[in-house]
Amino acid sequence: NGVEYTYAVMETAIDGKAINDTDYEVSNIEGTFDLLNTLVDKKDIIVSGQKIWVDNDNQYNTRPESIVVTLYADGKEINSQVVSANKNWKYEFNGLSKYDQNGKTIIYTVTEAAVDGYNTVINGYNIINTLDHSRIPN
Repeated sequence: NGVEYTYAVMETAIDGKAINDTDYEVSNIEGTFDLLNTLVDKKDIIVSGQKIWVDNDNQYNTRPESIVVTLYADGKEINSQVVSANKNWKYEFNGLSKYDQNGKTIIYTVTEAAVDGYNTVINGYNIINTLDHSRIPN
């Protein structure tokens, strides 16, 4: 009938979800049907955890007033935070990037400064300190 067709290109993820619902922003390259996928770092990663004491509710009064939790991104120290009973021994680092400058997912880990008289185990982002009974004060 002489009516001109309008063509459009749209990209979806394999699961049918729109690409813009993922970590990519899709845009058309002007004047073409080419699509440009740009990785978008939304800086919405939160690393949070809790200090757990296994010392019979501080029976021997051996807990420090506070500890220092250090945050690492791919093994590199990026931040630290003082954690105490005033904060219910909880901590949180927010506004973290999901990806490094090369688009690789960043692996976040935490450590704490050694606590005298306690053995430390890190489970995910929770830090568990168990009283070393061989070092209980007399």
